[in-house]
Amino acid sequence: STLLKAPRTITFVPQCFNPVSELHDQYLGKTLAGERGLRHMLCYFTPEDDSHLRDPDRPIAKVSSLFALSDGLCGYNKVLHGGMTMSMVDESMGVINEINMTLGKKGALFQVTSVTATLEIKFLRPVSTDGAVCVTAWVESWEGRKSRLKCVVRDQSGADLAVCSSTWVSVKANM
Repeated sequence: STLLKAPRTITFVPQCFNPVSELHDQYLGKTLAGERGLRHMLCYFTPEDDSHLRDPDRPIAKVSSLFALSDGLCGYNKVLHGGMTMSMVDESMGVINEINMTLGKKGALFQVTSVTATLEIKFLRPVSTDGAVCVTAWVESWEGRKSRLKCVVRDQSGADLAVCSSTWVSVKANM
């Protein structure tokens, strides 16, 4: 709750956890969601100033995602499966382009959906399924239809559990 109390912090449930239809975004929000799986996902960001949110020329460059985990996602006893860690970082990085699209920010990246082109992760420590983790994603660069993103997975005490870098590409309108 401390993370969400910062001034101007805006929270939201991302599309991947609350799908708009049965045709897409089913993996986290439908397949993995549940009492023994992913119990909840809540995202937040903090605009730089009062006009940032409404300015179409100033995209949101950093978003954090909180994940409430449970033991149905274990690879080992009380340790999150590595594939689930990768899913969380992938979805968290995707939320950056999603929120900018939703807010009507300018740029080719924010006109259509983006997909993961590359993802490189380094596991630093085991991720416990007791409690929650925070995945913070940020933009390293935007160029044309590509975005280069990084993120870090942290436990409740703030210890780094995994770091990731990724490249995203907006899909062409005819796909």
